[in-house]
Amino acid sequence: GSEEAVAVNGTIRSQYSGFDGAPTTYFFNVHAPVRLLGYQHGVGLGIVSDAAGLENKTGIKGSYAFRKSAGNGMLGIGLNLGFENYAFKFGDAVSVTSSEFPTDEQKTISFTAGLGAFYTTDNLFLGVSVSNINRPKIKYEKQPSYKKPHLYCTFGYNYQLANPLYELRPSMMIESDVASTQLNLTGLVYYNNRIWGGLNYRTTDAV
Repeated sequence: GSEEAVAVNGTIRSQYSGFDGAPTTYFFNVHAPVRLLGYQHGVGLGIVSDAAGLENKTGIKGSYAFRKSAGNGMLGIGLNLGFENYAFKFGDAVSVTSSEFPTDEQKTISFTAGLGAFYTTDNLFLGVSVSNINRPKIKYEKQPSYKKPHLYCTFGYNYQLANPLYELRPSMMIESDVASTQLNLTGLVYYNNRIWGGLNYRTTDAV
């Protein structure tokens, strides 16, 4: 509900095309502002399908945020709750011969939760959030594991260029699970607020 209208977006990402088990991600998200009992709220729904190697994940999450005017902008505090279904093809792991591992496809469902806060004005945005705050358990037979909480911090600013038709929007995001940290830097140029293009650089990855 951070926009003043219903917002719908989707992403398709495919890496190492042509290789068996190449990572593929599909993501769909919709969110909208809602006014109820004199207060401003935001609600949303996200669906993701992620496949990499022998593991497939499908998840759905609902989100809610309470929004309130603060200074020159809008402050939002929210949470998301959802379920993720995991499937791992142990039988296709031909190198696994230990009896400690199952030999068929294993499936498991886990409950996940997250918290976050964001602040936006006409020219800037910043936010902080934590996913997997409940350390969801992925319980495959004989091989259970837990998902670590991840901390996300993001910041961005809109610069109006000399030509009023062009606007520069740099932003950054830091992701960390304490054991490792990743930095994302993005630069976008908007033309007439309709057409845009840019570059993204992510540490430990590619441009």
